[in-house]
Amino acid sequence: MANLKLKLVAIYFGNPQSGITKKVIYQVSGLIKHGINAVVLFLGNKKENERFEQPFVQFEPVKGPPYHSLKEKLESLKSFRKSYEKIFLEGDEEEIIYLRNYLPAFWFYKAVKKSKKRIVLELPSNHFKETLARKSYFYYLGICLFHKPILKNVDLIISVTSEIIDLHFNAQKWNIPCMIIGNGIDVDTVPLRQRSTPAVSKEYVFTCVAEYTPPHGIDRLLRGLQQYKGEYTIKLNIVGSGSELGKLKELTAELAIKNVEFHGYLSGKQLDAVFENTDLAIGALAMHRTGIVYSSILKAREYCARGIPFVNSGKDEEFPESFPFVHQIQSSEEPINIDELIEFIRKIAVIPDYKSQMRQYATDVLSWDNKMKKLSEYLYDHYS
Repeated sequence: MANLKLKLVAIYFGNPQSGITKKVIYQVSGLIKHGINAVVLFLGNKKENERFEQPFVQFEPVKGPPYHSLKEKLESLKSFRKSYEKIFLEGDEEEIIYLRNYLPAFWFYKAVKKSKKRIVLELPSNHFKETLARKSYFYYLGICLFHKPILKNVDLIISVTSEIIDLHFNAQKWNIPCMIIGNGIDVDTVPLRQRSTPAVSKEYVFTCVAEYTPPHGIDRLLRGLQQYKGEYTIKLNIVGSGSELGKLKELTAELAIKNVEFHGYLSGKQLDAVFENTDLAIGALAMHRTGIVYSSILKAREYCARGIPFVNSGKDEEFPESFPFVHQIQSSEEPINIDELIEFIRKIAVIPDYKSQMRQYATDVLSWDNKMKKLSEYLYDHYS
């Protein structure tokens, strides 16, 4: 059996503990376990390499964000072009290139088309909708012009849901192979929560961990807390950063909601301590804002592995209706019904082994090890 080489290329945004950074690390680690000679190639500041202990992490120096002027943006684009052309057109032609990102530009399309390497492209979200939501109109124009030509010249398209592929590309028309691999979790990297929620309690703790954007819908939760007049005390932990964090702080003050704590970014034992005292974890509550119905939320996998029941909107094919430990809510602009969440928590609390059941499900269904086995088998079947 040939020793396949794979290089997963991703733009690095400066945080080694972010969900996306950890995802690509876990993906490559899973591929290595299944016999692929794989590395992560981050496009970013080469000095950041010192923050990673994994020997398979490499850096290609580029001038990345933040940008303080148009000149810096143009210099950055030039450095990204140089790096991507080097990746596509130089080195071992037997190498498989796995793209986490692509740049919608004519030069990128030309490099992909000219490359003799096998190219795998991941579509993680509704690219068109998210770009418009960011008001990145120039970038959106580039997608309209070059998205289809780029996808027509790759060898395999991967996405977390079939819906995302259908929204982006008519794969059958162009005869491009596609594969659905939902987001996963490295179960061994997160501890199982030891504390169990008591069946009878006067106080419940909610926790959300995210890089906050509109689809997380925490504004819905805050408005629900403002309307809640029940007998129970609800505490809300908001952990993380993101473009929406300032607005959430303003809304919390405007609504005069008590018992909301903004922790900022946490990791390691500090994050474990917050989760240990959590009764309900909060997933994405406004997935309709992305323009998609089906999702594969990274944090939902972590909540499951930790043994914490959670709430989510939209649909997730890996958490079917028969899975009792997620409370599925309608994705809308309405405030969250807090009474329903409390009822859900109390129902789960009486199940003696619910934490171990969730952990086992994460191991059997959601682990990156299992998911990357599927990809490695495909790569060996088609490219060795």
